[in-house]
Amino acid sequence: MTLAKLPDSAAAGLAIAQPTQAGRRAAAYVLADAFQDDPIFEWCIPDAERRAAILPDAFAAFVDSVAHHNETYLATAGVQSIGATLGAPADVEPLTPDAEEALIARLAQLIGPGPDLDRLFQVMELLGDHHPSADAYYLWFIGVVADAQGRGVGSQLLAQITDRCDAAGTAAYLEATTPGNRALYERHGFVVLEEISVADSPSLWPMWRAPR
Repeated sequence: MTLAKLPDSAAAGLAIAQPTQAGRRAAAYVLADAFQDDPIFEWCIPDAERRAAILPDAFAAFVDSVAHHNETYLATAGVQSIGATLGAPADVEPLTPDAEEALIARLAQLIGPGPDLDRLFQVMELLGDHHPSADAYYLWFIGVVADAQGRGVGSQLLAQITDRCDAAGTAAYLEATTPGNRALYERHGFVVLEEISVADSPSLWPMWRAPR
């Protein structure tokens, strides 16, 4: 994806809104691009070409599983979709039992049996085991396409969530998958709770943000 026409500060003139049903596919493509080189997804699906082929449909499954919360947001610059978030409100379970079962079935069919699927499910189980019991807005995924990273898009996506949490007096929770992302979240008030991993996976950092 080439974004040569975007200004150095891609967040200038950025539009952030809930996507239409058709726009959910754009959010899935954005997140697939954003996480193609993410350490956790590289560990789950080591082959880069296979990962690139799988992630758009995998993220479409993730998007569909939480769409009923109406907390999916797509960031666009002109006609280009460059950022997205998937979230769930503080007062609900991120995934209902039926939604979780459907998600697992879609991922299993998409990836197929084998070590790639096993590693992904290990990570999902790890995150579920460490998910806090206290109410908090859950920012499951936030991503910016590779060509627009480092231009303030992620900060603006984060701010529209933390501002709403502050106004409602709601805490927020997420998991960082890289030291760079962890530093970004810390600048927005998130605090690392612990460092976790499974088997020989890269580290993840569950993070909590109290409302301001």
